[in-house]
Amino acid sequence: MTAVALGGRALTVLTGVGLVLGAGVGGVLEPLVVWADAVLVPLPWLRDLLLGAPAAPEVGVVAVLGGAAGVWCWERWRQDVGVVEVSTDGIGVARHGHERFVPRAAVEHVHADGDDLVVLGCGGRQLLRCPADALLRRTGAALRAAGYPWSDDGDPYAGEWRRWVQGRPGTPHGADALLVRRRTALGDEDPATADALASELGTLGVAVRDRRDRQEVRRTG
Repeated sequence: MTAVALGGRALTVLTGVGLVLGAGVGGVLEPLVVWADAVLVPLPWLRDLLLGAPAAPEVGVVAVLGGAAGVWCWERWRQDVGVVEVSTDGIGVARHGHERFVPRAAVEHVHADGDDLVVLGCGGRQLLRCPADALLRRTGAALRAAGYPWSDDGDPYAGEWRRWVQGRPGTPHGADALLVRRRTALGDEDPATADALASELGTLGVAVRDRRDRQEVRRTG
């Protein structure tokens, strides 16, 4: 089994960038506050604090805060892309506390759609769609190595997607209600619920993806 996840290199890069940016901000913090005090919003207490404090500790503190922000960004990124496990038995994804598994026998087509990893089954049914982002290249390599039908040609149903509009004819019974709930989950930044609702839509013969803050759908056979 091969597990693909966001590695320590990304953590190192983001932390380093945060430290550098933080140090840069710390270096100009004092003149920036003096300027804001004179031109924008008077901040005499902060101006006096900065003018009375040594410059080096100021830079160090802001640099550490920048590094902490980098770690926070890495953790959010790690949760968003999750972990993709590739084995001879199937493909598993763990993301935001929600785990899914697609048996190898059900997989008929695997491809990238933008930054998403997409696994299709019989009749174009969308068995799995998840944001892979930085993991996409390594995940594709792992799938090819394990003998999965990976396609470099992209989505074979690219021309069938359309923007979802509630009440549009042709939508299977019950799908609109699930799509409304999924839209709410996305707005509440609840990807686990959104993924679970996408799986329910799949049982109704509806595939869903997100484009420009809108849901797009297509029928599956």
